[in-house]
Amino acid sequence: DGDRWVVVGDGDFPADLAKVRGFVVKALGLKVGQSERLNAADRVRLQLDEPSAKEGGGTLVEFVGADNKPLASLIIGGKYFKRTPDDPKTAKADGRFVLRPSATDTAIIVADPLEQSVAKRTEWIDQRAFAAEEPLSIDVRHADGDHWRLEREPGGDDAWRLVDAKPKEKLNNTTVLSVAAAAGGLDFTDVVKRDPQREAKALAKPTVITTVTRDGLTYILRVGPAEDQKRYAVGEIKGELPTARKPVEGEKPEQAKARDKAFAERIARIKAHRPTDQSLAEYALVIPDTTLVDLTKKRADLLEKPPAKH
Repeated sequence: DGDRWVVVGDGDFPADLAKVRGFVVKALGLKVGQSERLNAADRVRLQLDEPSAKEGGGTLVEFVGADNKPLASLIIGGKYFKRTPDDPKTAKADGRFVLRPSATDTAIIVADPLEQSVAKRTEWIDQRAFAAEEPLSIDVRHADGDHWRLEREPGGDDAWRLVDAKPKEKLNNTTVLSVAAAAGGLDFTDVVKRDPQREAKALAKPTVITTVTRDGLTYILRVGPAEDQKRYAVGEIKGELPTARKPVEGEKPEQAKARDKAFAERIARIKAHRPTDQSLAEYALVIPDTTLVDLTKKRADLLEKPPAKH
């Protein structure tokens, strides 16, 4: 979709560029290790039948050009092992059986196990699509009224401070760094179609996490309580990315060139990761509870504990 990869669907959620690139590079480099003749029973046994087959169906992979014309296709079947493993389902394969749809009587063994050859949508989505890169403020408001907000300056002083801190409140720097890292690296395991009934129950009393980045984007995440070690959440991203970097007073030409390059790379990276408003409106996020442990801490958990009295 333009300059980025998406998983086609109702919201065209961003795809994991590294996985896409890796799979394409492997496909381009596939070489025939050996081949053997097939009959109908062999195709079932090697999982090289059509994906729609009742049994023995493989995974059909089709490559299509920018003009929507097909470039190549193959059916990826079962794992290939040089020696029979104890458990074929969990053992690392030595290769893979594949089949050209134009030559259904010949099985080909390739040396790459092609582990990414899965048709499950969630295996291709960009799991960092809601990560707030370089956060400058993190605001967390719990349903019970507990609230805290961390801020830091956009340049120079990177120390975090607690907004409206009371005289005796002192931040635990280790904890705060973990919180900031969580906001900047938020992973999730799945995206699911938004369900009004589920939201009415799971998000009746949400924890609201609002993160603002150095580039002016605001990430708002409404998170429900943990259930089966996962949390249901809906997200929203507000703001527009800057089109140019603000020059630094007194910078030298070589410094400006390096900073302009870093700025362009960062903006391109954020654009590639960022979901569209439509995809966020269509899908909710399923986030492991362990990912949100730091971001859902209470205010008291961010503070240095007073020394124990003896």
